[in-house]
Amino acid sequence: MARGNNARDRYMYGICTNRDNGDGKPCPKCAEKTIQQIRAGKDFVCEECGENLTKVAPPRTTNWALIGGIAAAVIVLGGGGAYFAFSGEKAATETVETVVKDTIASSGGSLEGKEIVEQEAEQLVTEVEDSVKVSTQEDTKSTDVAETVKKDAPTRINLPYGYFEGPTNGSGKPNGIGIAYVTKGYSLDLKNRDKETLDLKPGDKIMNAKFKDGNLQQGELQRKDGTRKTIQIGG
Repeated sequence: MARGNNARDRYMYGICTNRDNGDGKPCPKCAEKTIQQIRAGKDFVCEECGENLTKVAPPRTTNWALIGGIAAAVIVLGGGGAYFAFSGEKAATETVETVVKDTIASSGGSLEGKEIVEQEAEQLVTEVEDSVKVSTQEDTKSTDVAETVKKDAPTRINLPYGYFEGPTNGSGKPNGIGIAYVTKGYSLDLKNRDKETLDLKPGDKIMNAKFKDGNLQQGELQRKDGTRKTIQIGG
């Protein structure tokens, strides 16, 4: 005769009903309603008081780590505790239902075990659905914020003497008011009637730099040593 490969077949399970252990008090195992596991072939008695046990169905074992692994869940820590986050509500529900069926089968099919398992699975499904909704809302919010930041962030354009941060025109040239940062020495032609040039040095920056189609029009040069000079190109 073939031997069963189920570990539960090698044991019997029972609870102690000894409510008077000789001192007017119940056996501790009885008071705690502990389900005791007795190897087949041994006396089916309480390991605490030695009284006969009342046979019960094997205790249910819900492996939440297995649930998380099967569902490809990611634990999301939040204010309310830990939740299982899935890629979608439908997938989450179907996965939990599958695990519930397996768990009920492993519990021996007892009505009490089935009711308990179904009750806790319902709770897990609710937490999963709530977590999916929150995650979706957070993802949408994060996307909106990222798009807003990307839209409002100044564009960085390279210049012969450094770079400009500010608006651009359709050709990608500086066009509008921003800041020009000087990173290397450069002689800037002011294009005025005196044909002056302005020596720019690394560390300088031009505040309120107004560009038009890539050409600097005006601004305030702030030297690294703290000195300032108004720039007017042309005129």
